[in-house]
Amino acid sequence: MTKKLLPGEPGRPRRRLPADAPPSKYDPKGIFYTKEKAELLCQMIMEGKTLREIALLDGMPARVTVFFWLCKNKEFAEMYDRAREFQAEHMDDLIVECAQNANRTNFQAARVKIQAYQWRAERLNPKRYASTAKLEAKQQLVISRNPEDDKMA
Repeated sequence: MTKKLLPGEPGRPRRRLPADAPPSKYDPKGIFYTKEKAELLCQMIMEGKTLREIALLDGMPARVTVFFWLCKNKEFAEMYDRAREFQAEHMDDLIVECAQNANRTNFQAARVKIQAYQWRAERLNPKRYASTAKLEAKQQLVISRNPEDDKMA
């Protein structure tokens, strides 16, 4: 007799979700997309919460549902991207707080935290927090040939 494998156990084949699957069908919590729910989720992200922490809260969607929402809803994707950019501001606050709380006994740990927060802020909002400046230049060169110049030569 073969043992029945539970979800997530090694050896159990993963079920592929169809590309056009509605998010709520595969959400273990059964949370449907609403604008209010999306705004609350983005607000929590701006406050520094991770998507994993948010998914553990009652009434909030699972991570996989958020990923479906990002794929299916352009307005939500833009709102989510903006929330991630603002999350970098929260990282900046954590850097200052960590530096202010550092002392002789915990300065090494504080330095590691600060470096992690800096790295994360650079990835979340590279335009504002990148350690190196990117220089972009656009120039158009127009060369026109005047047939009268050939007659003078």
